[in-house]
Amino acid sequence: MAGGDQESSFVGQWWMPDEPSKLYWGELDIGERAELELHETIDDWRTFREHGSCQPAVIHGLSGGSRLTLLDSVQISLTTREGDDVGQARRVLVVGTALIGDSHFPNEEECRFDRASFRMTNLDQWANRTIYDIRHEPEAIEMVRVPELQAAIPGGAAYLRKYNSSTFNPVTSAGFSSQEVIELRLAERHSLDDISYRFVRPFEQLLTLATGAQCEALDLCVGIENPDAEWLETWPHRRFQVRGHKAEAATARTMIRPHMRFGLNGSGFGPNADFGQVVPRWFALQEKLSSVCDLIFSLQAKNAGYLQQQMFTIASAIEGLHRGLNPGLERKTPADRARNKEILDAVEARCPSFREWLGGILSTAHRPSYAFRVRELLERTDHGVADVVGDEEAWVRQLRKMRDGIGHVLSSVDDDKGVHEMVAMLRSAQLLAELVLLRELGFSDADCRRGLNCRWERENVASQMRRNFPTWFPGS
Repeated sequence: MAGGDQESSFVGQWWMPDEPSKLYWGELDIGERAELELHETIDDWRTFREHGSCQPAVIHGLSGGSRLTLLDSVQISLTTREGDDVGQARRVLVVGTALIGDSHFPNEEECRFDRASFRMTNLDQWANRTIYDIRHEPEAIEMVRVPELQAAIPGGAAYLRKYNSSTFNPVTSAGFSSQEVIELRLAERHSLDDISYRFVRPFEQLLTLATGAQCEALDLCVGIENPDAEWLETWPHRRFQVRGHKAEAATARTMIRPHMRFGLNGSGFGPNADFGQVVPRWFALQEKLSSVCDLIFSLQAKNAGYLQQQMFTIASAIEGLHRGLNPGLERKTPADRARNKEILDAVEARCPSFREWLGGILSTAHRPSYAFRVRELLERTDHGVADVVGDEEAWVRQLRKMRDGIGHVLSSVDDDKGVHEMVAMLRSAQLLAELVLLRELGFSDADCRRGLNCRWERENVASQMRRNFPTWFPGS
């Protein structure tokens, strides 16, 4: 299972794998970023100056009972102090990733794993499972075992498990807690980057879509399954914590199940999803829309950028949504090729100097226009945002105008529109993109409407649109 309370600093000995006899004393501090401070004694200044730069691919450390493997370290400062006999040097390195466990990895190529586990912000609330069974006649509280849920994912399987922990101090207090953990069982060993991008990131985005707030993975642990080893040498008993620049303390908004767009085990609020069905569907969508989802969910991050940047991001994501869902429209048909040849032959006969220029234009003429793509998405969702955007044709024109103006850095980029108008367009476009994803996951129009109404999202966006574009809502 994933770790609970994690240390934020490690004091001990450090060395490079190719020079294990040369030891450094120092401290690894993990906060907003992971920094390693190393101290060494300088006996020979000439040798030190020749090898003063420190950009190791791998650093090994020993702190207490933990063995650490540090990857992707970059030195950012070096200070020295001369003494009578020897000198002192202090180095500070920014560490990309720290693996904390009971052994070292000799190089980055060996850091490949087929097991992983992690918690997530809002995962407990999304799963909505309790370990208590409350009886009234007679009054009693009983602990029950929560069943494990399983879902197939490309190259393996994902499990949702409820772990319980208890604390007891006879002098002060006793406590009991539980937490949901996602565990991955993969058929092949993968690098840390691969695990993070291909397997952890989709779960972060799925929970973000479900809750409407940014959700992040926490307490990531990895390991290697060895069925021939003793039980203490197998997963999850032998595992490695993955720590790095990403702050481990979650800052996302805590959501409750009634305010989520969809989740597990709900009654009377928001549609329910089945873990074994929604996870495979989401991973299938990720295969088609991975980069598009990155754009859409980047708007939930605190560093999403300036307003115009966000506007261009969602406008581009909407175009990418249609491209990903309709890959056939990107290919020329035999009719397209025949038409283009006929046009180019006619130009060759009358104005041969224009053939190359016109050929470049015709090479992409078969692709649908931006406005066509947006209209198709509106129809694909059964015009589910019609009451939010009002006049759909006017909304499509305005969205295209904003995208073209920002993308081409035109001087006339919505000079007559202010911040409030752009915010309204941004929120409505984001609502359409997320509605498309919900529909592709298999939720009905009624389920989507109920889910997007749980925190009055639709009403809030519609109110912004009516305020800023009143002519698009006749009779309002």
